[in-house]
Amino acid sequence: MKSIHNNKKDVGEASISRRLSRWCNQQQHRLADMLNRSTAHWTGFQKKLALALFCLTMGANSGIVLYQSLSGKATRKPLRPDAISTIYLQADSVSAYVAGRQRQLLKAKIDSLIRADSGRVQLERLRRAHPGLWDSLQTLIAE
Repeated sequence: MKSIHNNKKDVGEASISRRLSRWCNQQQHRLADMLNRSTAHWTGFQKKLALALFCLTMGANSGIVLYQSLSGKATRKPLRPDAISTIYLQADSVSAYVAGRQRQLLKAKIDSLIRADSGRVQLERLRRAHPGLWDSLQTLIAE
C-alpha cells in the first residue's frame, strides 16, 4: 500500500521565496475568508460606508504624516550607528572538555556523511549553497 507521505516533495527542494509566497497566499486567503464570513450579512450600503470610513481614516493619517514631514514638526529620533553595529556576546560557559567532545561528534558526523553517496551529495550541496558556513565548520573541527 502506497503511503501519502511518499508523494510529498522534499522541503529542501522548494526555494525560500516560493515557500514564503505560498505562506503569504495562504494567510491572505484566510483573511479574505474571515472577512467574507464576518461581512456576509451586511447590506451594500453598509459595505460602502465601511469602505468610505476606512479610506477617510487612512487618508487623514497620511495627511497628518505628510504635514508633519513638510513642516518639520515630526518627532525625530537621532540615529546612532554605533548602537546598531554593537554586538554583546556573553561569556563562554562551555568547558573545554565539552567543546572538544562536541567537535569530535561534529567531525564524526561529517565523516559518516562522507562515507555514503547520499551524504556526499548533501555535503556538496552545503558547500555550494553556504561556502562560508563550510569554511567555518572546517575551522571549528581543526581547532
